[in-house]
Amino acid sequence: MRRRPLLMMLPTFAAIGPAWAQTPARQPMPVPGKASLFQRVITRPGASLSPGPSATGAKPIPGFSVFYVYARQGGDDGWMEVGAASDGRTVGWLPAAKAIDWKH
Repeated sequence: MRRRPLLMMLPTFAAIGPAWAQTPARQPMPVPGKASLFQRVITRPGASLSPGPSATGAKPIPGFSVFYVYARQGGDDGWMEVGAASDGRTVGWLPAAKAIDWKH
């Protein structure tokens, strides 16, 4: 087996880039006053998820589903962006009136 010089391999590593330079994953909103606990909600029966903070394109979801909260708009009558896990992936927007804050 023939070895390639180290200089020939450098462009390959440079294209990947250092791991520390990549953008961090998105996190759910923390519980006020806590650093490592994230906000979660339980959906009310009749709730639906939308692709954006409006009722356009809403799809029904089962009641009593649990979601992590990634963003809130408009207070108690507004919308919240939610995800099924704390891994940074969101699934849609939920009307705030159709969810109950899960205080754990």
